[in-house]
Amino acid sequence: MRSTLLLAVASVALGACRTLQPGTAIADLGLTADWPQRKLILQQLRQYECSGRVAIAANGQGLNAQFVWRQAADSAELTLRGPLGAGGLMVRTDAGQIELKTTDGRKLDGDAARQELERSIGAPLPIAALGYWLLGTTQPEASASETLAAAIAGQPAQLAALEQQGWRVEFQPHTGAPQRMTLTSGTARVRLVIEKWKWPR
Repeated sequence: MRSTLLLAVASVALGACRTLQPGTAIADLGLTADWPQRKLILQQLRQYECSGRVAIAANGQGLNAQFVWRQAADSAELTLRGPLGAGGLMVRTDAGQIELKTTDGRKLDGDAARQELERSIGAPLPIAALGYWLLGTTQPEASASETLAAAIAGQPAQLAALEQQGWRVEFQPHTGAPQRMTLTSGTARVRLVIEKWKWPR
């Protein structure tokens, strides 16, 4: 695990947003719809921001960091920052193109960026798919298997787990936007705790 990666901050204009804690009932999330309809609603949410904590374990090494994910249409940005601001990385994808900034200020793109990200995470991470997984749904362009959880508090069933592009994603029960999830692929494990969501007005 490369704990010396430097955080490179870049901003994506998301417009005016309101901050909501995870689990807040939001009509845009289709909370009262059955799963097929709710999945379509979630897959169409292409502008949001979430942040929280991530723990990565792979190849006998680990990294704990703060993360921010920004989604704006087909553009997405992931930033990681280690304890006390030390270390980190920035990955940006736009319409299938990928760019990553490293500790020494190098800017990598294409296959070089994907290889660097794989070395950092411990397995190939499909960044475009991650933007859907964070919302608690599957990426529509790729095949996937889904496991539904029982209904919570009278609401229709939602996704408990998915398998897509070599990863298994398991969600803790939630009544709104996801709060906790675990991603595994081979020996790599990524645990995410989402502490804040921002949605466009």
